[in-house]
Amino acid sequence: MGGVGKTTLMKQVAEQAKQEKLFTTEVYIDVSWTRDSEKHQQGIAKIQQQIADMLGLEFKRKDESTRAVELKTRLKETECKVALTSRDLHILNNDMDAEKCFRIQQLTEEEAWSLFNMTIGGSLEKNLELRPIAMKVVEECEGLPIAIVTIAKALKGGNLTVWKNALEELRASAPPNIRGVNKNVSSCLEWSYKRLISVEVKSLLLFCGLLGDGDISLDDSLKYGMGLDLFDNIDSLEQAGDRVVGLVKILKTSSLLLDALADGHYYKIKKLFYYMLEI
Repeated sequence: MGGVGKTTLMKQVAEQAKQEKLFTTEVYIDVSWTRDSEKHQQGIAKIQQQIADMLGLEFKRKDESTRAVELKTRLKETECKVALTSRDLHILNNDMDAEKCFRIQQLTEEEAWSLFNMTIGGSLEKNLELRPIAMKVVEECEGLPIAIVTIAKALKGGNLTVWKNALEELRASAPPNIRGVNKNVSSCLEWSYKRLISVEVKSLLLFCGLLGDGDISLDDSLKYGMGLDLFDNIDSLEQAGDRVVGLVKILKTSSLLLDALADGHYYKIKKLFYYMLEI
């Protein structure tokens, strides 16, 4: 199921394995699906190259099948473990022939409320006015961390009217049908997008969606943003660069963008939001 926290969990597993030195090398790759066959082929080549780089492997041939054999041979030479995540259990069981599969369940009511309250700042327990509405908002998130965190960040600091309106909009939302994604996740992301503070912020997010769900550099954002005239009242390149950093920070705070693995100079769009833009 989308939005349940698979990617976050895998990143933590990879980091823990690295800290505990369980393996000599850790390879983490984010694999995404696309309808575009050309992008699909490019994506496979990119993934193969990323794995090879992390393993210190230099390919002898450039075709996809040969590179796959070379990777398989290298992995067999060392004792390795492969962990996979997918919204589709059939893919893991049948296509990938995984030895052991388990589901990551949604949060319980208590866990969901705890995460929501913590994200808000821990103030809801004592707020008798907001608490009943907040509990209903959490119910709409159906125990999915991505929905809980996204909505909590958007509502933080809002008054009772804002909270009531948010609840009504979440209940009335008719999100797109995305395979493997709970409808409430789509509703929460859609609502969070509508709540963004300016056209500039929304424009940058939509622009990120056009670039795909891979790593995006701040330099590219600046270059294309200037070319597409996404920014208002800009007098210098330095000012535009500061604007990009500020807009990206807003979107990260809203949980619609994420830090990329590369370094702080790169970011990426939230995968589920990217899928929504493709619909």
